[in-house]
Amino acid sequence: MYVDFLIGDLEYFIFTNREKMNKLLESNRPPSYENSIEILEKFATGLAKTNQLINHLEEIEDYERIRNIFIVSSESLAWILFTLPSVAEQIPIFTEELNIKGQHILDLIGNNLLQIEMFIDNPKSSKDLNAEIKTGINEIAMALGYITKMIKKGSLES
Repeated sequence: MYVDFLIGDLEYFIFTNREKMNKLLESNRPPSYENSIEILEKFATGLAKTNQLINHLEEIEDYERIRNIFIVSSESLAWILFTLPSVAEQIPIFTEELNIKGQHILDLIGNNLLQIEMFIDNPKSSKDLNAEIKTGINEIAMALGYITKMIKKGSLES
């Protein structure tokens, strides 16, 4: 039951925030500095929710529920993968420096997304879920959260 709540929570979070961001990005103007920080915060929160959901996979026996977890998790990662480059222009860091263990953050998101999408069609094989996926999503969430906090702190001190 708790997992169903987490699935619904992540779906609602993605849906409501994706709409807001799409409106910002459709204006054909880069998002403002403040909007970029807000978007990064939403990404970090969405990834934290995704990570929380994936951490419950081992206790679930219903393959349809597992499939739903992978679907919503892939939506979360895809949303970030395709939106982050538009936001990165406005944040005061060099996007080429967004590396985690020597891998660019977009590559890490993309690799995790591909692995998760393979499990959508075959949720039974997810019992062999790679710890790398869990670790990767957690590290991305922590990195984006840290970057957001540092940017906010820097803007307050300026």
